[in-house]
Amino acid sequence: MVNVRVQTLMRYFLIAGVLFVFSSFSAGAYLDAYSVFLLPVPVAVYAARRRMNSALGLVAFCGFGAMASDRGMQATLLYALVATAGLPIGIGVVRRWTYGWTLAAVAGTAAVAVVGGILENWEGWLAWSQSGYEAFAARYEKGLPPQLIEGMQWGRTHWGEVGVGLQFVLVLMGSLAALWAALAILRRRYEVEGIRGSFRVARVSEWLVWVAIAVAGLWFADRQWPDLGLRVFTWNTAIGLVAIYWLNGLSVLWYGLDVLRPGLLGYLGVVLLVVSFSFHPVCLIGLFDTWVNFRRLFDRIVTEKKRREQAEQTDDK
Repeated sequence: MVNVRVQTLMRYFLIAGVLFVFSSFSAGAYLDAYSVFLLPVPVAVYAARRRMNSALGLVAFCGFGAMASDRGMQATLLYALVATAGLPIGIGVVRRWTYGWTLAAVAGTAAVAVVGGILENWEGWLAWSQSGYEAFAARYEKGLPPQLIEGMQWGRTHWGEVGVGLQFVLVLMGSLAALWAALAILRRRYEVEGIRGSFRVARVSEWLVWVAIAVAGLWFADRQWPDLGLRVFTWNTAIGLVAIYWLNGLSVLWYGLDVLRPGLLGYLGVVLLVVSFSFHPVCLIGLFDTWVNFRRLFDRIVTEKKRREQAEQTDDK
């Protein structure tokens, strides 16, 4: 019994040490959005096992690690809040939340931390981004294709209008990865039943489309009257919405493949659609799912197919 407790404590402090070191390095390198991929996972695992004090202790270690960098109290609060994004996963497992609601809670908590940190230090963040680009360009620009260099220069010029949105995309992907990893660890190592549903049935709230409509209106207003100063908000928000609806479209396609089972060519077509450089088709599928509800449509197709097969079998008899 004593050896088991010692091993448990050693494992806990090993995890805490890894989080401390990672937080210190990530904060020093301004890789705040990338921290979402790791920090919430162990916090979620302990919280789901109803060891809330241990989970909060890991949150503190993440904050102390960020404090060890040269960014001060702002980074401490930021990284502690990013780690806190693991608590909705643990609470969701205990209370049997749905997959979509849990993902929204995780991404929302992490986004408040990362985006809030950017806005709190807006000028410093822009200056750091510009210096980072200059250092990268000085080292690698000569060997890059002209089109890529032109795109990087455009991004540098408009970083204020697109940078926050791109950081949100990383936060969203990191939240999805953290949720998947935490649920996998709980299921395989601790045999803990996870949340209700899965990614393929998670559906974006229909109310979000009103935000998309409002942003579209502001987008056209910015094009018509650029002096209004709407571009920073509209462009960054539009990028975030595109990421959300792209994930919803991916979920719809996943559900369709699982239910319809279209064969090899169908699977290859979906893979090519997802990995192609154009993200618009998947994003549009996710957006129009608000009105069409493609999953319900797929279920109707399968039901009708089964009904016809049963009818044909009855006729044969």
